[in-house]
Amino acid sequence: SIGEPAADVTDLFAFTSPQDPERTVLAMCVFPSAGESAIFSNVIDHSIAVRRVTVAGVGNAAKFQPADEEIRFTFRFDVLKSDAAGHAIQQGVCMLPGGRELSLTVNNEKGASTPEGDVHVFAGLRSDPFYLAWIAAELKTVPNLLQHDNVLCLVVEIGRASCRERV
Repeated sequence: SIGEPAADVTDLFAFTSPQDPERTVLAMCVFPSAGESAIFSNVIDHSIAVRRVTVAGVGNAAKFQPADEEIRFTFRFDVLKSDAAGHAIQQGVCMLPGGRELSLTVNNEKGASTPEGDVHVFAGLRSDPFYLAWIAAELKTVPNLLQHDNVLCLVVEIGRASCRERV
């Protein structure tokens, strides 16, 4: 992370969409302490990979049994370009598990969706969700030390039915 902060994965989240319980949200944060003008590296492929698991066994013998196939979303980004108004923009693409590609514009609040609406993605600057408010040596709470820090975030929202069908 010191040599290449843009490659540092700070957090990974998976949760049910608050708007639709039939959709799952995957979010990966990279680039700790990203400034307001931070951009995604054009030489790094960022991937979020998940696998379905089942619980095998009971009691103390219970364990997770992962499926053989993974579901992978890979983001790649271009160098900065200028739009028609002369503003710097960064384009990217999300490679979906079934081989489809979804083009996106970094920091576009609407994100991008497949025509079918089965996958929705976002990439851009966000406030760091990590909460650091303890001085461990003194066991004392303090204001959130990361309150004004930013990260670059990659978000995928997918319908659970699509996950079963391998997107």
